Amino acid sequence: MDEFSDGKAIFLKPDSRKRTMASWLIATIGVVYLVVAGDLFIKGQTGLGIAFLGYALGNVGLYMEAA
Repeated sequence: MDEFSDGKAIFLKPDSRKRTMASWLIATIGVVYLVVAGDLFIKGQTGLGIAFLGYALGNVGLYMEAA
């Protein structure tokens, strides 16, 4: 990471080549939500299945922003 200063404080520029811990954690949780959604659909609980499918899709966007 490169350092730069605005005269008051020193900031660290994020290295765009590295993924942060948050990105892989978000992706893992998204996969868990997808598995739970599939299980709920199989059990016939369509409403909850749709909810968890929405959570999984929401995590795709969060992952894209974090990565």
